[in-house]
Amino acid sequence: MGEDIKGIVLKDGETVVGKVVGLENMDKVTLPFKSQRVVNKGLKPIHEIFYEHELVLRACKDICPKVKELADMISYRIGLGNKVIILGNGGSAADAQHFAGELIGKFFIANRPPIEAIALNCNSTIITALANDFSGNDIFARQVIAHTRAEDVVIGLSTSGTSINIVAGLTCAKKCGGTTVMISGDNADRAGADLNIDIPSRSTPRIQEMTILILHIISELVEKELYK
Repeated sequence: MGEDIKGIVLKDGETVVGKVVGLENMDKVTLPFKSQRVVNKGLKPIHEIFYEHELVLRACKDICPKVKELADMISYRIGLGNKVIILGNGGSAADAQHFAGELIGKFFIANRPPIEAIALNCNSTIITALANDFSGNDIFARQVIAHTRAEDVVIGLSTSGTSINIVAGLTCAKKCGGTTVMISGDNADRAGADLNIDIPSRSTPRIQEMTILILHIISELVEKELYK
């Protein structure tokens, strides 16, 4: 492998042999537009950030079957009267409630029935009570036990794939008879979920960017399947 691409000067159409942060297995990339070095206190030039995003996006073609599997699962379970439960911390919490909002509201199809979904990070009273009376590791587990019924789809969002409270929540969901899903970087399989969607990156921002794209794709597919 060659040098890290960060900070390198590239020209139109130039092929670079090297590695990109978070995509160590991709050793040959071509920049389709003119690049110039930007000296900005060590920050990556903006065009390189866009290009790193593009590389991760291209690599996500390998997880398309799993994304389709999750969309089909949700469509089927919603048809049976089940619901979707989503857990996330920080930026992933924002993604969780964003996804719930797309399902309950609409994605493209107006005036369709709402799809039952709940993001467990939204109720600050419950979260702070559980964190105070139990621990931060329990803020999702106890909510999962309260809300999950057999065949519900319980989705954990964690860029690392190892967030203790997310893994604990998924573990409890399994015990309640739910089907568990982890959407994460390339550590998703460590959570022991029934379905792992491993975004091919170790860069937190790139993982978060792909996560919301995946959730948008699922929202669109589920809506079309149920209400086309």
